[in-house]
Amino acid sequence: MKDNYKKRKEFLKTLIEVNSLDVILLYSHNLDSRYSKWIAGVTAQSFHYYFITRSKSGFFEISYLADELRTLADEEVIDIEDSDIEDQMSELLKTYKNIGFVGEMPYLHISKLKEKVFVNLTSEVDVQLLSKSDLEISKIKESEDIVNKTFELIKSNIKPGITTEYLATVIEKFFLERNVVNAFAVSIATSQHLRQSTIATPDKTKISKEDFLCIDIGVKKNGYYSDRTMMFFLEDNDIKRAYQVLTRINREVTAIVKPGITLGEIVDQYNQKLKNEDLNNELDVSNLGHSIGFGLHEYPNFYKEKQKGLVLEKNTVITLEPEVTFQGFKLRVEDMVYIA
Repeated sequence: MKDNYKKRKEFLKTLIEVNSLDVILLYSHNLDSRYSKWIAGVTAQSFHYYFITRSKSGFFEISYLADELRTLADEEVIDIEDSDIEDQMSELLKTYKNIGFVGEMPYLHISKLKEKVFVNLTSEVDVQLLSKSDLEISKIKESEDIVNKTFELIKSNIKPGITTEYLATVIEKFFLERNVVNAFAVSIATSQHLRQSTIATPDKTKISKEDFLCIDIGVKKNGYYSDRTMMFFLEDNDIKRAYQVLTRINREVTAIVKPGITLGEIVDQYNQKLKNEDLNNELDVSNLGHSIGFGLHEYPNFYKEKQKGLVLEKNTVITLEPEVTFQGFKLRVEDMVYIA
């Protein structure tokens, strides 16, 4: 991994040269540590900054968390206090005029920095997050494995009379027992919701024997994210059979996703296969997928027409989540795809 981090640092140094910068700051916090995970393999417990100049690099870390970070990161760690962060940032960065930044850096942190030039480099770095190392991909798969096992648990717990709120409690207890956290709030949409959306907050609504559910879950394990969606049916019907067609098509499309394929080619595959099943007119491509791993929704979130030529390279991890409308109900499946 050290070689990967070294290459990533060299990329940041290139941005320093190209943009005539003195320093680049990468901001991470406990809810989104994608940038510190990418550059040093660590997560933020509260918030911290990774800094890099032409000659040095390291972290600005809250003092009571600094010693722990020193054991995890092969980097200099400079203690800061969160009580007067604006004064400390002003002092730490006083010799730098041209400052690049990555991430949603709070304005308060830089409010006392005067006569500085700030350059937003988030989009440039987001593209770099697409490529993961083999070790990083193995960690993402470990996260997905928890989700897959959760769906097996769900199958054995769904029955008429239980509430979606109860089912969400079962899911979250399973996560807790495995020392992982939700990547986002559990979503459980019943057939009544699915006329409008595949996303719904669990509540005290009881599941009936005619119901079908769309469940969207994800976890963060050791700082790596997973995200899947699956539907469950309590009885056989035409809607279940349409969903089975959709899941089969998704397996067929994911099987052909190889390095070098474009997003446009993926969309064409869905449209052709769904057309053969008389479902293509209802395909929603606006939320067809996203990259994932260091964060939940990484660049690119797709699909837009201008993205049709975007090429997916080796060691990219994405989700593919086609959604169709059948007999007035929204149906969706979401799988993670490893491009190797």
